[in-house]
Amino acid sequence: MAAKAGGQRFETVSIEERIRLKQREAELLKRIARLKKAMNETRELDTLANKRKLFKEAQEELRRLQARLAGIDSGDTK
Repeated sequence: MAAKAGGQRFETVSIEERIRLKQREAELLKRIARLKKAMNETRELDTLANKRKLFKEAQEELRRLQARLAGIDSGDTK
């Protein structure tokens, strides 16, 4: 991590790492869309509860990844 003007911090990563993170973001968005559809089609409560858990986990991972990308995008990369 490096310091940025105004006291904010950003992470310096390679272009390959940025590409990998963007690809993971796209995968998570697709997974969330599939889970939403599956949850709408599910009638059994135990299956619905499991899909809801998977959905929440995917959303949390997506939030972390997007926060990391936001930190990367606000700074210079190598």
